[in-house]
Formats: sequence, C-alpha cells, structure tokens
Amino acid sequence: MHFNLVEQNYQVTVWNRTPARADAFIRRGAVLASSAASAIAASPITIICVADYHVSTSILDQEPVKSALAGRVLIQLSTGSPQQARDLEPCARFKCP
Repeated sequence: MHFNLVEQNYQVTVWNRTPARADAFIRRGAVLASSAASAIAASPITIICVADYHVSTSILDQEPVKSALAGRVLIQLSTGSPQQARDLEPCARFKCP
C-alpha cells in the first residue's frame, strides 16, 4: 500500500467496501468514512482505485455518490481501456454541474 498523501500530512478520508482493508490508512492518520458518498463529500478531490471500471461504475453510479461528485475532481486509477475511461467521464455520465 502507498501512504504518500497521509505521510505528507494531507487530510485523507478513506472508504472501502471492506472497512478492515482501510485499517492501515487509519493507523497512519486517515479518517474512515461510512460510505463512498461521505468520503467524496470530505474533499474537493477524490481518488478511486478499484479492480476495474465495472467495479468503479457500480460504486459511482449510486445516487448519493453522484450527488456528492458535483463540483469535485475525480481521479480514476482503476484498470480499463481508453474507451472505458471516456465512457466513465464523470461530467458526461454522472451529470456533474
């Protein structure tokens, strides 16, 4: 795991579908969010890194998450093709203002 943002003293909020997997980040000073939407709402920048774009879409396509993304930057680090990246572009797919 990489803890660069936490180790550089950035305020980091994390969420994981399996909360115990965030424990290493919490021990280093990150804050655990209770949901993906609350993690997104905690910062103007969100980084998502899951197995692939299918999983990413299943998380991002939930109504509370779509609302939380409004006006925020989403950095997608999940695996996918260039076309999948274009298809997932948040302001097109999730109607961000």
